[in-house]
Amino acid sequence: MKLFIFLFILVLNLELYSNPIKIGSSVSLTGTSKDLGHNLIRGMNFVFDDVNQNGGINGRLIEFITLDDGYNPNNTVQNIISLIENHQVDILSSFTGTPTVQRILPLLIKYNKTLFFPFTGAQILVTPPYNNHVILLRPTYWQELQRIISYLKSHQKNNIAIFYQLDGYGMNGVSGIRTILNKDNNKPVIEISYIRGKSYSESFEKESSLLLSANPDAIICIASYEASAGIIRDIRSKNSDILIANISFSDKDSLRRLLINNSPNSFRNLLHTQVVPEFSDHPIIKTYLTKTNQFNSIEFEGYLNALNLIEILKYTKDTSDEYKKSFYTIQSQNLSFSNAINNHLFKDPYLIKSNNKNWQPIK
Repeated sequence: MKLFIFLFILVLNLELYSNPIKIGSSVSLTGTSKDLGHNLIRGMNFVFDDVNQNGGINGRLIEFITLDDGYNPNNTVQNIISLIENHQVDILSSFTGTPTVQRILPLLIKYNKTLFFPFTGAQILVTPPYNNHVILLRPTYWQELQRIISYLKSHQKNNIAIFYQLDGYGMNGVSGIRTILNKDNNKPVIEISYIRGKSYSESFEKESSLLLSANPDAIICIASYEASAGIIRDIRSKNSDILIANISFSDKDSLRRLLINNSPNSFRNLLHTQVVPEFSDHPIIKTYLTKTNQFNSIEFEGYLNALNLIEILKYTKDTSDEYKKSFYTIQSQNLSFSNAINNHLFKDPYLIKSNNKNWQPIK
């Protein structure tokens, strides 16, 4: 009898470990956006580790497969094919970056897959036909830019310069700024680009001189955190205190760290959007803070992505279409936990500003 019980438990354990729920992601773990990728994945693992330690979902453990794309679209294409064909993942989630995600959108249609909660706010994701294959939790970059421009306008800063990454991410932002400004018969005073992959250690002397030559009231960056930090450093080196704004992809914590550690006097008169609240006593934030020593907005976004995925898995069958249906069922039926995440934590973009070498919220 004891042998039978032992063998029964052994079979159950083998089933638990041999039939996991596979979640696949392609993120930047190397290169100039590596901090973003590591923070996002760490936040997701906080949730998955807890779930696995408590027996998984309906008796199945979570296997989280992350592949590094180095913020290179060609690598992202290879990674999604590998995740689908070789790893045979059940869910694709939290891919990072606009140029990387844009490149794999046709593959989502080809394989009839849904990408859950990518870390990008590109407008193309909410536009047919791709909106049927992407579920976006975070606001779009255009929504973030509207928040920034409304703030600038309320402070009589109408002459806006753009510093942007020369790819789909940057051009999506430029298009958004042009569209928003055009509503007031306005346009950017100058648009200056840089090549994706440029690091903080490189010179932004030329770009900073060109931006300031147009005498803008403010500069909006559509850039990585390394390039944003670099342009801020070199603008401040010219004794300019111009307001410089960034959107959420330019990880505020990594940007701050680069400036404080290398050019502390540059960390002033900065504006930033983020898509999750930091200065809140929400119970989900309190639970998250038990996992880490310090709040990180990217890490917390990954944490929320994973919480949503777990809710989906509790209510679904094992197909991409069923996962998508499950998400919309949770939304439409107002199921409390996931609804609390999406309606109270992912909503309008939040504005923060630099103050005394740290960030503080703008009410």
